[in-house]
Amino acid sequence: MDRRLSIFIAGVFFLSLGSLCFEVSLSYQFGFMFWTNVSYIIVSIAMFGLGVGGVLGYFISRRKEYFTLLSYAALLFSLFMIISLVAISHASKTEFFEQLSLTHLELLSIDSLLFLMYFSLLPAVPFFFAGIVLSSALNYPTSSKREISYIYFGDLVGAAAGSFLVSLLVPTLSVEGVVIFCSVVALVSSVFFKRPSRRMAGLMVVMLILVGGAFYMKDQMEPVPKKPLTAYVEQGSEILYTRWSPTSRVDVVQFPWGKVQFIVNGSYPVTVLKSDNPFTGNETDIRYFMFFENPESILAIGSGGGVELAMAIQAGSTDVVGVEINPVIMEMMLSEFKDVSKDIYSRPEVTYVVEDGRTYVNRCNRTFDLIENGVLGSDALILPSSIVQTFSDTYVYTVEANQDYWNHLSDDGIAAILVTSLMDEYNALDAETGVSYRLLRQFSTTREALLREGVSPELHMMIFRHVMSSGYTNLYRQTDYTFIFKNPLDEQSVHAILEKAAQAETVIREYYVSINSPEADVFKFECLYAPFYSGVNLDSYLSLVPEGRDVTPTTDDHPYFYHTEKSAPSFLRYMLVGFFALTVLFLVLPVAAERRLKFESRITIPFIGYFVLLGIGYILIQAVSIQRLSLFLGQPAYAFQVILFSMLIFSGLGSFITGRFSNERKMVKRVLAILILVALVYVVGLSPLIYYFMPNPIPTKIVLSVLLLSPLYLLMGMPFPLGLRIVSREVEKDVIWMYAVNGGGSVMGSIIGMILAFSFGFSYAFLVGAFIYAGAFAIVLVAFRK
Repeated sequence: MDRRLSIFIAGVFFLSLGSLCFEVSLSYQFGFMFWTNVSYIIVSIAMFGLGVGGVLGYFISRRKEYFTLLSYAALLFSLFMIISLVAISHASKTEFFEQLSLTHLELLSIDSLLFLMYFSLLPAVPFFFAGIVLSSALNYPTSSKREISYIYFGDLVGAAAGSFLVSLLVPTLSVEGVVIFCSVVALVSSVFFKRPSRRMAGLMVVMLILVGGAFYMKDQMEPVPKKPLTAYVEQGSEILYTRWSPTSRVDVVQFPWGKVQFIVNGSYPVTVLKSDNPFTGNETDIRYFMFFENPESILAIGSGGGVELAMAIQAGSTDVVGVEINPVIMEMMLSEFKDVSKDIYSRPEVTYVVEDGRTYVNRCNRTFDLIENGVLGSDALILPSSIVQTFSDTYVYTVEANQDYWNHLSDDGIAAILVTSLMDEYNALDAETGVSYRLLRQFSTTREALLREGVSPELHMMIFRHVMSSGYTNLYRQTDYTFIFKNPLDEQSVHAILEKAAQAETVIREYYVSINSPEADVFKFECLYAPFYSGVNLDSYLSLVPEGRDVTPTTDDHPYFYHTEKSAPSFLRYMLVGFFALTVLFLVLPVAAERRLKFESRITIPFIGYFVLLGIGYILIQAVSIQRLSLFLGQPAYAFQVILFSMLIFSGLGSFITGRFSNERKMVKRVLAILILVALVYVVGLSPLIYYFMPNPIPTKIVLSVLLLSPLYLLMGMPFPLGLRIVSREVEKDVIWMYAVNGGGSVMGSIIGMILAFSFGFSYAFLVGAFIYAGAFAIVLVAFRK
């Protein structure tokens, strides 16, 4: 490899690093600003810009000015990242944005067009220039085609570095700071493509001044979210602190009446323990009822602000384990809110763990008298689910999770699982009785878990409902408490529990009356289901579930607890159709029209399908891997970093290895055949291996994750550069075009993965990924027939 090529690959490395960092930063930013469905749509549109940039690169790339084009395109990529950051911030503070209703946005209205321009098309512009660079770079001027493998290696390794860095940088610099960092990296990359001329050097100086100013003013470029956090501030609440974790933004809000909450990603509230006497007086909070048996040892999943921990101590518990997944919340509870919370996490009775609650339960080798799952978190808990479709996989509510709780209960232990619903038309099957689709799903999930454990569900379950006002609509909100008892219930114990529930309801209602709270007219705490009790017949309601709704038990393979529709969200199907049309219109037809449908090689048309399928298959397997490893590793940030980093690194090594071989046609057939076989082995064997190794410590599991998946990822990095080399030997410039259509396939692959996961589960989506590669293999066999 000559020195010029090495310097060129370094430029590709830095450009790819900046591009991946910017992509993830947008996901953070829009995840904070908008509900999940909206942010997913606009990030997908922005990412489509890479493919459009590839087509632009095809039309403007010229051998004579090749390196100059790449250098200026990198410079413009750097510039437009800053412009998009400023534009997003400005647009979020306009009267238009304040009055915009995303829940009633008509597709072809002026409002929707303005919204898409500001929040999708403008952020896509930087990717146009990144796409020009990354696609044109693969058309490096050389007679040998092996350089493509090495250049693609630089692309993937740069993206891997970006995926690793972004999770480290966001908590330190915030999203705005990371975007500015990406701009600097892209600016640096331009130097590697061509030594700067005087004019270029002047532009770079101007850019550095612009970037410096942007970093100095980055706090002022923070956007306003379209979420409850904005409403809280408008109503007089004060934001005390703002922090970014590797997975989300956390704002600490103090309300006018003194209550303090962590608001995660602008919507999900976690109340901070704030009391002069936090270990007394909890009887006026219905959650205290969970401790009616005065358990000695307690596991609190989602311990957050420490409220349940204080209740446990009041109940006389001497061994309390609090598990919180968000490291920022835990850090602030140990520092800023140490005094306010009476240093709850440093109490001798309390041990804390920063980890996913389900993963901790699975790996711990002890039992508890009470396991309390208070993880109510989901965007859908804050707004009606007809507006918000949650993408959150919820492993704490699956059949396997219920089995884990059961197996970690002491002989007299109890597990309490809380689920909240807004009782609107979408969520409630029978609002008057208190039967929601989520309640039925929890009922069926717990029952299935107990059946798998070989016990009679009817004798081990009780379900209560807590009715409260929603706080933002005249509809009421309901939290269902599902109790699982290790010992079978008898008539005497049931009646004793019901009596304690009635006493708790009386105490709380009298408290609301004493403080003249309107909640007194809404509040209820009553039993819905129990043995030896004439409650609600939930089995009969299961038969009344409409055809289009789904309340079947959720599993680790299909963990979308809050999604109670049989099929995937409809907007995902519309997105798939839309991006297929956009791929044809903007990535395929422009080049085909320019050639007047006359192609110099007979493999061009089939290889369009080949590269689209590679994009779909790669992203499908990547997305499923990240989802499965989230449960295994116990932290979404770990899963993202480990899977994406290792996938890109080993795919890059696979690309590098292909540079050692010259017969691309022969090698691509062998690689695809082996890849398909290996992927099918993973379909069968990955889940059992995950459960087998799950009890190991996190560092061990990180190493195991890399070792388990690296062979597959190594193979997945080979078909793309081999295909590009084949195309380049036929029609050199088509390399740029094929990069573009592959980008369209990648966007569609993400959507297909979501549809399959919602509809059938992760294993099915992984299997489809293997078949997608089989489709690419079939295209190769057909294209190479003599």
